[in-house]
Amino acid sequence: MHKTSVYLIGMGVEGRNGLSAAQQKTILEQDELWGTERFLAQWPDFGGKTVCFGPGLREQVKRIQDRKPDTRVAILSSGDPNFFGISRILNDLLSPEELILQPAVSSLQVAFARVCVPWDDAVLTSLHTKPIEELIGLAKRHHKIGVLTEPGHSPYWICRQLLQAGIPDCRMVLCEDLGSENEKITDTRLASLEDRSFALLNVILILQEPSSPRCITFREDAAYAHESGMITKRDVRLLSLERLAIADQDTVWDIGAGSGAVSVEMAERAWRGQVFSIERNAVQLAHIHTNRTKFGCNNLKVIPGDAPQVLIGLPLPQAVFLGGSGGNMDTILDHLLALSGLDCRLVANFALIENLTQAMNWFESHRIKTDLSAVSISYGQRIGKGTRLVPINSIFILNAHLKNGEKV
Repeated sequence: MHKTSVYLIGMGVEGRNGLSAAQQKTILEQDELWGTERFLAQWPDFGGKTVCFGPGLREQVKRIQDRKPDTRVAILSSGDPNFFGISRILNDLLSPEELILQPAVSSLQVAFARVCVPWDDAVLTSLHTKPIEELIGLAKRHHKIGVLTEPGHSPYWICRQLLQAGIPDCRMVLCEDLGSENEKITDTRLASLEDRSFALLNVILILQEPSSPRCITFREDAAYAHESGMITKRDVRLLSLERLAIADQDTVWDIGAGSGAVSVEMAERAWRGQVFSIERNAVQLAHIHTNRTKFGCNNLKVIPGDAPQVLIGLPLPQAVFLGGSGGNMDTILDHLLALSGLDCRLVANFALIENLTQAMNWFESHRIKTDLSAVSISYGQRIGKGTRLVPINSIFILNAHLKNGEKV
C-alpha cells in the first residue's frame, strides 16, 4: 500500500504567523507533528501526536520510514529545509514521491534584507555543519558572507577567530532573534563587537570591501619568519606548488619544512583539507608556528621530529613536498611507496647535486618516471643609480607521481 506523503514545512522568522492559511490548515489536519520544542510550542491547538526533536536526530527521523501507510505526518523545519536543513536526512530516507517540501525564507535572506544589502553575490555557510576553518577560508576568497552560527561558538568568538586569521577588520552585522519582539540588529565591525551575552538564535553577515579578499598572494620572503635566509625563495615556491597541483580538500605533507613558508602557502591552497608540516629543528619549528599564526592557517598541523618515523599514522597524502630529508632520503621515499592506497604527487627541491643524484638513483631503481628542472633566478638590486642582478643558488625541482607502489 502506498504511504501518505510527509509534509516538510519551513518556518520563517515570523513563525506560525508567516505561514499561509492553507499551510496552517494542512498542519492541523495531520496525525503527527514533528519539530523542535520551539516550533511545537506554536501549535497548542494541534490535536494529534507531537514528536519533539532531540539528540540523535538522524536515528529519530528514521522512525518515519516505519509509519503506517495512512499516517499523516508534518515536519516543521527552520527557514528553507534545503539550506543546511533536515531535508538532507529525509532525502536519504524517503523517495521524492513521499516528500512534499514547502520552504520559507531563510533567516540569512532576512538578515540581508534588514540592512538592505543584496545577497545574490554572497557566499552562505553554516557553523552547525562546517568548522571555523571553512569560514576563514571563505573570508579569504569572498567579500560577502552570510553565516548561520551555532550555540557553541558565540559571534564574539567568531569575530576573534577571523581577525586572528588575518581577515582585515570589516563591517559585520549581527542579527539576533529575527522576526520576534526581541529582534536586535547590531551593525558594527569585527574588532568592535563586544563580548556579551547573545541571543541563542542569531546569524551574522561578514561584509568586506570587494577588493579585499586575496586567498593566495605572491608573498615576499621577508613576510615570513626565517633563519639567516634559510627559506625556499618565492619563485621556487611558486614553481614547486604549481607542480604539486594542490586541490582545496587535499591532505598534504611538507617533509623538512624549514621555516614553514611552503607549508603556509600549501595550507592556503588546501584550505578545506590539511597540511602536515614535518620538521626536527627547534629553531625552525618556532618559525613554523610563528608563520602559521601570522597567516591564520588553522589547517596546518606541525609535526616535530625525524622522518620517516613521525610520518607513521598520518593521514594518506594526495601531495608531498620534500624540502629536506635529514640524510634519510631513501627511507622516506621507501616509506611513502609502501603506504597502502597511496596516490600522490611528489615534488622535491635540491640545492646539492649529491642529494639530487641520490634521489634520481632511487627513482630509477624503482622504475618511476620523474620530471626534473634546474631553476636559476636572479633578483634586481639597486647599485647607486643603476641595477644589478644578484643570483640565488640554483635549485633542482624534481616531481613524480607515486601510486600504490606501482610504477607510473
